[in-house]
Amino acid sequence: MSDETPNAPRGFPPAGHWLALLVLAVVIVAASVIEIHPTLGTTTSVVGTAGGLGSGSNATTGGKSNGTGATTGTGGTSGSRGGSANPSSFQCAAGKNGGNTDTGVTGSAINLASTVVDSGVGASFLGDAQYVMQGVVNQVNAAGGICGRRINLTLNDDGWDASRGCGYIQNYINQGVFALPVEPSSEGLTQCIENNSIHNAGIPVIGTDGMLKEQYQASGPADWVWPIATSTVSTMHIMVDQAYARGARSFCLAYDNQYKFGLEGHTAFDNEVQRKTGSDPTLDVGLDPNQASQPGGYSSQINTFNQQCGSVDFVGLLLQPGPAAVWIKGSGGTPGAVSGKDGEAGAQPMFTNDLGANCGDPCNGLIVYSGFYPPLDPYTSDPNLQAALTQYENTFNSVKSNPDYNNQFAESAYDGMLLAIQAIKAVSPDLTRARIKQYLDSTGFNTDGHGLTLPLMWRSGNHFANTSMLAYAFVCGSGSCSGFRQVSGFVTDSNPTADSQ
Repeated sequence: MSDETPNAPRGFPPAGHWLALLVLAVVIVAASVIEIHPTLGTTTSVVGTAGGLGSGSNATTGGKSNGTGATTGTGGTSGSRGGSANPSSFQCAAGKNGGNTDTGVTGSAINLASTVVDSGVGASFLGDAQYVMQGVVNQVNAAGGICGRRINLTLNDDGWDASRGCGYIQNYINQGVFALPVEPSSEGLTQCIENNSIHNAGIPVIGTDGMLKEQYQASGPADWVWPIATSTVSTMHIMVDQAYARGARSFCLAYDNQYKFGLEGHTAFDNEVQRKTGSDPTLDVGLDPNQASQPGGYSSQINTFNQQCGSVDFVGLLLQPGPAAVWIKGSGGTPGAVSGKDGEAGAQPMFTNDLGANCGDPCNGLIVYSGFYPPLDPYTSDPNLQAALTQYENTFNSVKSNPDYNNQFAESAYDGMLLAIQAIKAVSPDLTRARIKQYLDSTGFNTDGHGLTLPLMWRSGNHFANTSMLAYAFVCGSGSCSGFRQVSGFVTDSNPTADSQ
């Protein structure tokens, strides 16, 4: 695995597509059927002009998109297909599409729901997912929906809390939504996979962020889950493999010890170091993300880390952006943690503009990973990618000002939503959960270049579709970061199932 020649940095944040913003703002106001609830919000109900689940009589709060208000509509009902239905007579048109073909589907609406992270520590990198999801739905509805059915999407902020998130998901199941697209809040989804809520309900969970290994158990409780992103486990494998290829033989790691992505990634990092070198890392330091904002930050852990890791070749970081900035930069007059002699790298949550803005010079050269093409050089000048990247940026711009296009989890949510729409279109008008599963277990994504990933394929019992990551490094100096330079193109994890069970 050799690194490609680094390219010149591109400044961030990139300039917005203001013409697209003005045009698509009209689309938002006219077409939005999305409801975002606060963490401790009211009972979930799907809203929209086409009707949804529940009475639709209560006032609701709109999302954070530029001036977008919520649209309330009359309640609708959904259920399984009646015995007299004849799918061969269905047509892709309003009034002829078969009506209530399955749970969560009516003749005029497809009811979807998802938990998001709009509060708490996880919002720093997961918060933007809701906006691109909203943008994709707005565009679909503005074009008339799918076979006469509009998309109704309910979003609940669970604060990245496992119990709260799984509770929302169980409510969605009980209320009869058709499917769960993207599900950016990985903690709650994992709990509902582990307790078999997803499997027992047979509810499609389409285009997830792959953050936790449970999403890939396609022969078990995650047989209804299709991740579109590369797993944290594979990210850590690739991080170690690339460092080893550059000559690193000694390793240290700082990781989040409160959330599952940190714990799983820690295990994968250590195991890959052992496989490559025959030895354990010199030191692993677990960090509580909430400590980053306390007086002194991580000064005690940094002192220990610097004493034991000052001469190692490579340092891995498995942290959220806020804690990562405190760890690298230091706080309260305490210097930051050392980097390896041959560099340091951070997992996918750290590929954000905010990290560079809060960290400054100490982040210069920090490598970060993504499983998606970012709108950065050299890809912005690649004719095979320009249209897809521009469409992604325009979609993001339509619902949020000054978005962070490079955030891997925003890109993942965008492609995940595209996958959900692709599957729904493919099996409509005879839209059923069973047909969605059959389709996704035998199909691919981005084979035509409309998405932001390498071409992906899922198969029954094997949902490891995306197993590759590319790498960029922060370019910082004179007190601030100005952009990124490419370190490597896509590198594939040669053993994605290792450490994933």
